Amino acid sequence: MSFAILLDISFAIMGAGIGAGLAAIGAGIGVGRIGGSAMEAMARQPEAANRLQTTMLIIAALVEVAALFALVILLYHLGKRSVKKQLETCLRHWAGQVSFFDFKFLNF
Repeated sequence: MSFAILLDISFAIMGAGIGAGLAAIGAGIGVGRIGGSAMEAMARQPEAANRLQTTMLIIAALVEVAALFALVILLYHLGKRSVKKQLETCLRHWAGQVSFFDFKFLNF
């Protein structure tokens, strides 16, 4: 029982870490492609550089906002798993009937 709960918690944390990493990689690739395309366009038409730079920065900001939104959703789902409650249940199961076992260290 306790091993299954700990395994469930570790899978939830690992999934959140992988999801956050994928969101960061996707944002990095997106901003890199935006920057590369903008530089190429500026090299072809130097007179449009100011307009292209403004558009590039706005689109890059939108890509970063999408990545931050993905991170917020991942953290929300990680918290929804109620890690504290599952860990407390696991520790109570592990401690058995020991009355002096205190759970005050779980204040996170």
